[in-house]
Amino acid sequence: MTREVYAGIFVLLLFVWPIGFLSDHLLAGACLLVGNALIICAVFYYNSYKDLTFWEGLCVVTGSWMSGCMNLTIIYIFPALFLFFLICLGNALWALFSNRESAQNRWVNIVVRAKGR
Repeated sequence: MTREVYAGIFVLLLFVWPIGFLSDHLLAGACLLVGNALIICAVFYYNSYKDLTFWEGLCVVTGSWMSGCMNLTIIYIFPALFLFFLICLGNALWALFSNRESAQNRWVNIVVRAKGR
C-alpha cells in the first residue's frame, strides 16, 4: 500500500511541476505542461510490457527501495525515483531507434535489477 502512495505522489509530481511556470508565462508554461505530459506518456508506453506495466514496475522498484522507516524513505525515495525515471526515459529513446519489443525486454531487466539490488 505504501509503495503505491510513494509511486502515485511521484507520478503526480512529474505531471504538475510545470504548473509553476503558468503564472509567469502562460503560453510557455502551457507548452511545457503539454510537452511534459507527452514525454511521460511516451515513457509509460515504451516501458510497459504485457505482464509488467510501467506503473507495476514503478511500484515494485519503490517497494524494493523502502527503508522501513517512513521518515528516512521520504528523504531519498523521490530523487531515487527521478533517477529511475531518467533511466526509463533513456530506454524510451532507445525504443525510438530500435523497436518497442527490445525496449520492453530492457524494461523488464531494469525492474529485475532494481528489485534485486
